[in-house]
Amino acid sequence: MRWIRSFLCFPAMMFCLAAQPLEKQESDTTPHSTRFIEVAPAVSLEVIDWGGTGKPVVMIPGLGGTAHVFDTIAPRMAERYHVLGITPRGTGSSSSPVPDGTNYSASQLGTDLVAVLDALKLVNPVLIGHSFAGEELSFVGSRAPDRVAGLVYLDAAYGYAFYDPSKGNLLIDSRIVREELAQLVPGKGPANASAIIRSLLEELPRLQGDLMERQNELRDYPPPPDADKEPVPSSFSAMMAGQEKFTNVGVPLLAVFALRHRGPAREPHPNVEARADASDVARTRRYIATLRKDVPTARVVILPHATHSVFVSNQDDVLNEIHKFIDSLPR
Repeated sequence: MRWIRSFLCFPAMMFCLAAQPLEKQESDTTPHSTRFIEVAPAVSLEVIDWGGTGKPVVMIPGLGGTAHVFDTIAPRMAERYHVLGITPRGTGSSSSPVPDGTNYSASQLGTDLVAVLDALKLVNPVLIGHSFAGEELSFVGSRAPDRVAGLVYLDAAYGYAFYDPSKGNLLIDSRIVREELAQLVPGKGPANASAIIRSLLEELPRLQGDLMERQNELRDYPPPPDADKEPVPSSFSAMMAGQEKFTNVGVPLLAVFALRHRGPAREPHPNVEARADASDVARTRRYIATLRKDVPTARVVILPHATHSVFVSNQDDVLNEIHKFIDSLPR
């Protein structure tokens, strides 16, 4: 899907992985049961249950993915845990309400996740999220930390999951500036706009930094030539626009990072490839530093030359780290 590769070029989601295709998604390839749980009026989510006993583990896919992206790893995990997967709203067989400006926000997706945990009466589950699902994990970890035992970020602890005000996030920061500028229109905001102007003067330099970062990313990772030929589903645009600032995640967490993301050659010229690799590594290290600053107790694991879908390319490594992390949690 071309639009997914294009979206992966947006810094607010993560840095560019433009040439790296998503792992192929299969469906119904493993023994499991399926049910649908209503999380809001006329909105139900697909929940896959791969069985198993022991601590409940709930897996959430990244943008555009269904729970079936975990079909290869879930049965192996079910040997030790009760493993479930959730397909978010707007994706696959889950409900896809028309975006209204709020119903695909990070808070809404996180609220959906908590609603499923409550409906299933899961006690102290471990949540495992891939890629963009990191924002849902951070919602739960910061807004409902008592609902989970731990969080596992699979190449998912980027700017949508941990906001660093010193570095910013283009989509979040631009939305704030747009909203504040709109309040300067007579009749749309307070008569005394001093506070809004002060806030804008603080936000605009950050936005300028975001734009410079975006420009550099477009230089290092130009979008695929066909990126504009396939329409982007409105629900995915709404998810990207609905990112929020998450900090202060208050539960044990494991973050697995791919460091230099492996994938097909981005450019035939070796100098361009080397520059893209260096940019990839620098940005990943920046996000690792942000995570360690925000959550000093976080366990960080770096997998060299893995793909973005680390649970596929480095499945044994990921399983081993998940087992060690869950074993370390309070009983």
